[in-house]
Amino acid sequence: MQNQEKRWLEEFFEAVNQFTCIIDVQGRIIRINRTALEITGADISDVVGLYLWEIPWPSLSKKNRLNLKRAIHRAASGEIVWDELEIKGRVSHHAVINFSIKPISDEAGALQFMIVEARDVTIHSRTRAALQESEKRFKSTFVELNELQRRIMHGRELERLRVAQNLHDGPLQEIISVTYQLKALENSLTDPVEVERLRSVLHTLHQLARSLRTVCTELRPPTLIPFGLKKAILSHAEEFSSAHPGIEINLDLDFDGQILPEQIRLVFYRIYQEAMNNILRHAQAKAVWVHFHMSDQLAHLEIRDNGIGFKIPDKWILFARQGHLGLVGVMERVREIGGNIEIAAAPGKGTRIWTGIHIQEPVNIS
Repeated sequence: MQNQEKRWLEEFFEAVNQFTCIIDVQGRIIRINRTALEITGADISDVVGLYLWEIPWPSLSKKNRLNLKRAIHRAASGEIVWDELEIKGRVSHHAVINFSIKPISDEAGALQFMIVEARDVTIHSRTRAALQESEKRFKSTFVELNELQRRIMHGRELERLRVAQNLHDGPLQEIISVTYQLKALENSLTDPVEVERLRSVLHTLHQLARSLRTVCTELRPPTLIPFGLKKAILSHAEEFSSAHPGIEINLDLDFDGQILPEQIRLVFYRIYQEAMNNILRHAQAKAVWVHFHMSDQLAHLEIRDNGIGFKIPDKWILFARQGHLGLVGVMERVREIGGNIEIAAAPGKGTRIWTGIHIQEPVNIS
C-alpha cells in the first residue's frame, strides 16, 4: 500500500468503534482494529496473516466458518456481501453479529483488498425473538378467544332453542287450553254483556298466543333447519308484511334446502333478522330488497333498504357503547365462521348489508 493509503487506513480504524479489519483478495487479515481484538480476545500478532475464518472465536461453528469463507470468495468476485453469524468471545458470551464484506478496487478495476465490518445486533436479535415469542403467544390466545367466542355463540343458540321450546310447550299451550275452556263457556252464557266481555278476553288471549308464537319463531325459526334459509326468510317475510303492510319486501332467493351447513344457515338468518328489526325500528323505509345467492363455494346475502340511513362510526366500539349492539353482534357472528361482511350507509341514502361466507366443501346447487 502507498503511504497515503496507510494514513487513510489508520484514520479509518481510529474512527470506527466496531469490529473492522482489512483482508487481502485471498481473505487473509492485513489490518484489524482494537474493537475486533477485544471481541475475539486475541492479540494482534495472533490474527494478522490468518484467514478471516481462522480467527479464534471459540464457538464459531464449522458451518459458520464455511459460510464466512464462501462470503469472502463472493466478495472477491466484486459483490458486496451481507450476512449474520453467532459467536462467543470474552466480552460477549453470546453474540449475534451482522457483518459486511466490501471489495475495494483500483482505478483499473482490479481488486486491491476488502473491508470487513461487523456489529453486535444481539439486543435486536433477542428483541426480535421476544417479539416472535409474544406473537406466538398472542396467536395462541387469539385462537383460544375465538374458540371461547364460538362456544358462547353456540351456547346462545342452544339457550334460544331451550327458551323457545319452553315457551311453546308451557305458557303457549296453557293459553290455548284456557282459550278452549273459555270458548266452551261462551255457549252457556245468555247475558249479551257477559258474552261481549268474554269475547274481549278471548281476543286478548288470541293476541297473546300470537305474540308468543312470534317470539318462539324469532328465537328459533322452525323451518330453518329442516327446509333451509329460503323457506325461513319467506315465512318471516310473509308474517312481516302482514304485520307491517307499509313496508314493501322484494325477495330474490336461491333455493338451498339442507345444502348449506346448519351453522351458516343460522348466521345468515340472524343477519337477516337483525337487519329487518333495524329497518322496522330505525330506518323509516318504504321498501326492502333481500337477495340470497349461492355458487359452488360461496354463499352471500344482501339486505338493502331505502330508509333514512345513518352515519357509520369510525370505530364500531363507539357504536356498541351507544347501545347499537345488533350490528356489532352480526359482525362477530360472521367473523366467528370466517366470513366477510360489508355495511354501507349514509344519512338519507339507506343501508346495505352484504355478507359472504365461503363454503369449505363444494356444494351441488343444480
